[in-house]
Amino acid sequence: MALFRSFSAPLTIWAQTLRMKIIPPVMMGRTFALLRMSMQGANPFGGIIAGAALAVVSIPVMIGVSSVFVALPGVLGYKIKDPRSAW
Repeated sequence: MALFRSFSAPLTIWAQTLRMKIIPPVMMGRTFALLRMSMQGANPFGGIIAGAALAVVSIPVMIGVSSVFVALPGVLGYKIKDPRSAW
């Protein structure tokens, strides 16, 4: 988990920098507010789902599933040649 945290913090800064280049200045406030709300709002729902799933599977399995969910957006984003083409 410590290794995960040491890599995720710089990625957060990098992702924000990419977003600032892609999002038009007039839409930055609303876009960042929507992104922040969806990211922070997903935590309670993820906790509910993970808590229910933890009754069925073990902690190492849940860590693996969480890792897949964390890596999936990066893998999908890697497929986009130019981030601007996604718009």
